[in-house]
Amino acid sequence: MPPKFRVAALAGTFDHFHQGHQKFLVAAFDAADTIYIGITSDTFAQSLRQAEVAAFADRKKEVEIFLAKNNLLLRTTIFELNDIHGPTLDEGSSIEAIIVTGKTRYGAELVNKLRREKGLLPLVIVEIAMVEAKDGGELSSSRIRNGEIDRKGDLFIQPLWLRKDLRLPPNLRLSLQKPLGALIFGHENNLNEAIAVAKENLKGKNPVSVVTVGDVVTKSFNENGIPMDIAIVDFYVKRQQKFKSIKDLGFKKEEPDMVVKNAKGTLTGETFRAVQEAFRLTAPSPFVIRIVGEEDLTVLPVVLAAPLKAHVFYGQPRFNRGQPGEGVVDVLVTEEKKTEAREIVSRFVA
Repeated sequence: MPPKFRVAALAGTFDHFHQGHQKFLVAAFDAADTIYIGITSDTFAQSLRQAEVAAFADRKKEVEIFLAKNNLLLRTTIFELNDIHGPTLDEGSSIEAIIVTGKTRYGAELVNKLRREKGLLPLVIVEIAMVEAKDGGELSSSRIRNGEIDRKGDLFIQPLWLRKDLRLPPNLRLSLQKPLGALIFGHENNLNEAIAVAKENLKGKNPVSVVTVGDVVTKSFNENGIPMDIAIVDFYVKRQQKFKSIKDLGFKKEEPDMVVKNAKGTLTGETFRAVQEAFRLTAPSPFVIRIVGEEDLTVLPVVLAAPLKAHVFYGQPRFNRGQPGEGVVDVLVTEEKKTEAREIVSRFVA
């Protein structure tokens, strides 16, 4: 069936270009021979949402690569969009329709209102259904930035993990000794030098969130005046109880915000739920979770629940057999790191 329109227009930010964007564009070319694609400029994108988006050039490139792979680029005119209407108010424009989703329909209706005020005929509004994520929710760039889903709409934290306790299989123990992020070397009994490097690394980066996992790292952050949003502790160091309260770790408040049971060598559903809740809450920082049991493995659910660009710090002990030296690990949360953590946890035994 040939396209209904000769020329149509659509617009979007196209940040973290995902499967929903892809299906939307393919459906748009079923509706028109030629598509004008407005990609929001960096300034306009920031005015529309508070979250930081990728640079215009990077977002444009991802769209062009996809269109070229699907032999659609020659049917496209891509332009930088600095306002809600773009060329749709031009009297000589050949645009006949605006292609939208249910979420962006209001923009097309505003364009038609402005066209009527100029004495122009309204454009036909073509609405395309939005693509759902695997949990039935929206597949959106904001959910990807928040760390909930990947670009295909798959959840980073599987529903089963919220209900079942997971056990670490023996064949994974050695591989988990490898740092999940960048190792900052330092003696585990005196992390001041490593913490100073971590503090310097955070300067000017304005991270979305800072999380510490482990008592020594958390105490060192407090002693060096490095603010954190979430801290996870268990009062133990090398299997020996060293602390009796969170005040011993440098916190001003008397009690942790949440107490969670998590036995050695396990990740409990309670732990996953607590970490998710800590990121969702807007309570004054820091949010302190005390683990009754062992917190060593909780860095995995933290990375899985964290938004992109968060920093997660945890202590790295020294191991034998040529394993990495001791210090502090700085995990910059990226899509790749979240995928790596998901693959590790998927090998745990329910």
